[in-house]
Amino acid sequence: MNYVSRVLSIACFIFCHQLYADAVITAFFRDFPSDNSAEHAEYTMNNSFGNTKKFARAQLEGIVCRNLQAGIWGTYAGFLELSNADGQLTFPRKHPEPTLLVIITPKITPIIMFEQTVHHWEIASDAPIAIYRYKQKQDDQTHRFYWQVKKVPALKDAVIPVDALVLLAKPDHLYIPEGITMTHETPNLLLPPIYVKRGFNLVSNTLYLLNINHLFSHTRMEHKKEPTRLTTQIAG
Repeated sequence: MNYVSRVLSIACFIFCHQLYADAVITAFFRDFPSDNSAEHAEYTMNNSFGNTKKFARAQLEGIVCRNLQAGIWGTYAGFLELSNADGQLTFPRKHPEPTLLVIITPKITPIIMFEQTVHHWEIASDAPIAIYRYKQKQDDQTHRFYWQVKKVPALKDAVIPVDALVLLAKPDHLYIPEGITMTHETPNLLLPPIYVKRGFNLVSNTLYLLNINHLFSHTRMEHKKEPTRLTTQIAG
């Protein structure tokens, strides 16, 4: 009997470990609702005429930054990723708790141990910051799961927790609704939509990331064809 129990325990451990290893954290970005896009474009172009550099920059940003939800850089647990054309940002889940700290700031500073080994990351002293805490809870009466999102005043210090999701953008350019959003209990953490406002600059953010890109790991997406669908998952 003891032998059977041990075998079942080991099998359960292996299965649960594999299930957890395949779990992901996913955030979807959406355009912030706005009805003044035409006015914004006209204002940008009018203020660019007469200055060749400004005009060329405005044209470049108009082409590259047309899809605001694509091109949001984020870091988590040593990984650096970019949201895709659908506005999806995905990381392998590396912590078991159904909670997540989301930090919005345009700059972070690496604290180097030696060569290219990073001890930890810190918030840049001159960078604006906004912090939100996500907690997944279950209602006592309906037994349904939901996200509770609250804005956090500040961190205890400048050190960024390893299991925090950092979105590299100015806080004014991203909008995270506070309150409750319904969800489902799964090994994956599917966050409520995050909204991108006009003014977000993909070009500037990407140029900044060139300086620290080599200090991060990158996830590798694997596409698998099944009889009735095509699935995408993070390769191990």
